[in-house]
Amino acid sequence: MISLYEYTGKPDENGTGLKVNAYARLKKQPFKQRELNLKNYTGKVFLYTKEFLDEYFKLNEMLSLYDYLDKPSGMKLGGEVCKEAVTSQERIEEREVSTPNYKGNVHLYRREFLDKYFNSKQVTKS
Repeated sequence: MISLYEYTGKPDENGTGLKVNAYARLKKQPFKQRELNLKNYTGKVFLYTKEFLDEYFKLNEMLSLYDYLDKPSGMKLGGEVCKEAVTSQERIEEREVSTPNYKGNVHLYRREFLDKYFNSKQVTKS
């Protein structure tokens, strides 16, 4: 069993540990605790199986349409996906990008949402 820090290689950000713990309780996932006494952290950490953490982060992975499709999506498709996400009350995040072809913010969606969207619309990824 490993801690979130050991899995990600960085300290908890944005309450990820609380979200992972809540998901573990929801899934009735067994976990353990370990006491740490480090220079930048003293306290208990939760330990999970690597397979459980793989599952959690796959479900919660946030992707842009470019990351998901491996190509630019265009304004029309991007607008359609965003509209469906808003209608479905799906979580949307933003990331700033700077490439030779585009500079600005892009929307990020959960992989699970994108899978459902493209499967239900029978829109091809390639």
